[in-house]
Amino acid sequence: MKLQWFAELNDGKLVWQFDPEREPVEISTDSLPLLEIKNFNLFDEKGKIVFTSYLDPGDMLIYRRRTKMKMGQQEPVEICHLAGSKREENIRAIAFIFERSEKIEMRNGFEEKHPWHYGIVESEREMMKSEKKNKNRKKPKPSSISIPNPSPDFGKSEKR
Repeated sequence: MKLQWFAELNDGKLVWQFDPEREPVEISTDSLPLLEIKNFNLFDEKGKIVFTSYLDPGDMLIYRRRTKMKMGQQEPVEICHLAGSKREENIRAIAFIFERSEKIEMRNGFEEKHPWHYGIVESEREMMKSEKKNKNRKKPKPSSISIPNPSPDFGKSEKR
């Protein structure tokens, strides 16, 4: 199972990891307005949503993609997506979504000596205080999301 992401913003706009009508076609979650994300989703090659993280007002998205490689192999042994939320410096919840084994693990924080659950280095953008920025933000309404087709090359093996 290979995964891509999309985020729904508070205004209802959907932002896709891959969008052939945008330049650049692929973006990082660093390009997202961190304090305006209503929910963050991972979906598979068939367009099926396999994970959703709902963010409350004042929460900021945590997302990383970790890859485990073996010497001499071109394909990863495992890919793990870390997705969750934090408020100020406190992690509220974080999920570890594994592509190959198709399992999901949940934690309320990181464990430094664990092979997948170790902490992240935060960017300056992620370090900003969300409480002050979101004091007057209204709770977003639930939404209905329709999934368009993923990028045309999604699921095809590519060498990087």
